[in-house]
Amino acid sequence: MNLFLLGSKMRRLPAPLCTKWPRIKPIEWSLLVVCAATLLWARPACAATALSGEDTLVTLNRIRYHTYPTYTRVVLDLSGPVGHQVTQDDASSLIVELKGAILGEALRQDPLIAVAKKRLIAIRALTGERQVRVLLELSGAFSHHAFTLQSPDRLVLDVFDMALPKTGPSLSPSEVKPPPVPEVKSRPLRIVIDPGHGGKDPGAVGQEGLTEKTIALDVSFRLAKLLRQRPGWEVYLTRDHDVFISLKARRAFAKRHRADIFLSVHVNAHTEPTAQGIEMYLFGRATDKDALSTAARENATSQSETLNFQKQILTDMVQDFTRNQSLEFAHHLQRAFSKQITEKYATNSLGVKRAPFYVLAKTDMPAALSEIGFISNPKEARRLSDSTYRQEIAETLYQGVSQYRALLEDGG
Repeated sequence: MNLFLLGSKMRRLPAPLCTKWPRIKPIEWSLLVVCAATLLWARPACAATALSGEDTLVTLNRIRYHTYPTYTRVVLDLSGPVGHQVTQDDASSLIVELKGAILGEALRQDPLIAVAKKRLIAIRALTGERQVRVLLELSGAFSHHAFTLQSPDRLVLDVFDMALPKTGPSLSPSEVKPPPVPEVKSRPLRIVIDPGHGGKDPGAVGQEGLTEKTIALDVSFRLAKLLRQRPGWEVYLTRDHDVFISLKARRAFAKRHRADIFLSVHVNAHTEPTAQGIEMYLFGRATDKDALSTAARENATSQSETLNFQKQILTDMVQDFTRNQSLEFAHHLQRAFSKQITEKYATNSLGVKRAPFYVLAKTDMPAALSEIGFISNPKEARRLSDSTYRQEIAETLYQGVSQYRALLEDGG
């Protein structure tokens, strides 16, 4: 009987619910077991295959570029070796196809790099199924040369002003030899060193009248001397004596001298006298409240004015390429201080930060601002007043600048 107890009464199951299972023969049970086992085995195998396929994809992490007098170098930073093909689509574009590649997080969020400089107008990163296409929009007649570098993996494209030579319509692409790759050292690398403050603007002031403007100028002189003693550098200072120069004029000075690198030298200060350490800045939204406060002090404005400037200037900035290079430059400087200064003197390596500094705004070259210590900290102020320590600071800045130059020469 298909009965069940509900409360105090017996109830009968409805007919559809009391249908009996059909009888299955032993051979049919065997087939069911085999099929189920096959399905259970196959699913993980498929998942593993998909996972394995994903693991083989190479990531295009970022795209960098640098313009030289006779050519422009574009560098694709990759997570591993990748097959590639470079074709000239028309007279004004170059297409790079990367097989088995995907875009990194930064390029997925912002795949367009607006350049608008000589030869190179813009770079676009497009993604398809297991492949990435990079489009270089160019201006004027050009030729190109592509090669790879390892440790880390990079694909380097050099774009030249001149066109490839042609002897006739029957000449095949394989018979056309690209022009020799010019050396980066074909001309000195121009660096503008900017000693902060000056004249009527003393900057931060420490104990016994020690001023930021004096320290910044002395360290900048020492750095300039080190660079001029080495071949391949063309060095300029925005000021070479105790004079006031506006922040706008300092930027204009760097542009007028067509600087390849811009470095502004400063000394930090804080309301808390125990604050200590060294940090590097590039232009951008303030990393934190301290970064905004530092920018306001160096800009000689209130925090609210600096914050308002930050909002205004970032709405029309199309300088992702410059910010990437500035970030790389700042990290090389900070790493040099971590190795040479912070451990030796038991001070803090405060890292690389962003803040809306007027002097770094709208620069079209890698630009960083160094805060080489806290004049408000009695211990650090004593060191900063010592000429031997200032020489160590200058030598450390030199190491960071030189390491960044090596990156440029190696395809960066």
